[in-house]
Amino acid sequence: MGGTMRIRPESAGHPPRPPGRGLILSLTVALMVAACSGGGDADELADAIGEGLWAEAQADIEASTLPFEFTEADADCLGEVMVDAIGFQTLVDAGVTVENLKDPDFQIDDEANTFLEDPETAESIADGMTGCVDFGEAMSEMFSSEMGVSPQSAECLIDGLMEQEAFSSALNQAIVGGILGDETVDPFQDGDPEMLGAMFDLMNECLTDEEIANLMGARPQP
Repeated sequence: MGGTMRIRPESAGHPPRPPGRGLILSLTVALMVAACSGGGDADELADAIGEGLWAEAQADIEASTLPFEFTEADADCLGEVMVDAIGFQTLVDAGVTVENLKDPDFQIDDEANTFLEDPETAESIADGMTGCVDFGEAMSEMFSSEMGVSPQSAECLIDGLMEQEAFSSALNQAIVGGILGDETVDPFQDGDPEMLGAMFDLMNECLTDEEIANLMGARPQP
């Protein structure tokens, strides 16, 4: 599928930062906001969190600034993930109740709002998020809409990467880092050689010379 301009890990420097990290951070930030809006029993709390997340997403969807499909079903699924991962009673103890949700000035007490600082909880949320949102499809859409790559080439690249265990592990690390608010976690930019090698191989296999140049920020060489 590709042309004559090939790239090699040793000569290309850092790979382009996959836009998937921006997606991860935007989702986790939205989740943090939505987590302030629950209550009742566990099902009602999950519904309320899902509704809050869906409401947060509406502005981006209406403004066409969300470069991937995100549905109300995705939001509902994420609400269930939050309750399952954090725990209904933990949320209630932090003041996250349906009744408090009715108060537009409600805020979680900072001393009680520690449930998103726990790495094990973050891991559980990350595992659940990957079951709710098709990150592969989302990244494919972002590559094709923002990175000068055709939909077919983007699908080839991302499908190949999602089959790599090292890439899946890096994706999980990035989600966990976003949940914990650790902006230093960037496994895509500083990934292990196995993942970076697979990324470069798939770029050579799936992309044209022009697409590689667009992705790397370079011009095609004759």
